[in-house]
Amino acid sequence: MALELAIICAAAGTVLGLRCNVLVLVPTITFAMLIAGIVGIAHAKGVWSMVVMTAALGSAVQLGYLAGTTTRALIGSSARLWGKPAVMNSAPR
Repeated sequence: MALELAIICAAAGTVLGLRCNVLVLVPTITFAMLIAGIVGIAHAKGVWSMVVMTAALGSAVQLGYLAGTTTRALIGSSARLWGKPAVMNSAPR
């Protein structure tokens, strides 16, 4: 169960890394920790098992966010290399 939650959190972190700034990580990690606690209580896991699962989910969100921001930077730099405007950076400010 923890592996499935970690994959979902990593995917959510990737999407957030593509679209949002770093301040979105605080509520996202808080929500992931809350979900980990609820799942641990529902499955009657031990305290240390819940602590490890909480740390794993928080790390998965952060690693996913890192992957998303890296992808966003690579897309932006490759678009500038070819002289085309980047799709993600073309929003009006």
